Amino acid sequence: MVAVCRLYVLSCPQYSKKTGWVLSGRAERMVNCVAATAFIGAYWEIDDRLASLFSRTFYEALRQQTPLAAAFHQARMGVRAASPANPTWLAYTLYGDPNAHIGWAEVSEQ
Repeated sequence: MVAVCRLYVLSCPQYSKKTGWVLSGRAERMVNCVAATAFIGAYWEIDDRLASLFSRTFYEALRQQTPLAAAFHQARMGVRAASPANPTWLAYTLYGDPNAHIGWAEVSEQ
């Protein structure tokens, strides 16, 4: 049996600053309303370049069948190594099963 994991990543540098997704309940709504089984978001405004690096590192680790939390950790550490004085690496938070593996579904064009 294969479990389906619905992963949502909110990586919008200006969004966190203007709305404070954690304070306004975005994470809870993602889990409860759209049936997210995993959710990643940032607590505060993040640097565009570092957000891109986080995403590239995170998705590449997932493609290599790295568990969710380990991929998340690799991405955070990659951002930290690229810019140690910038707190962007600390902004990201993961909600979900840390041992989950993400499968890639093929999308058919219709």
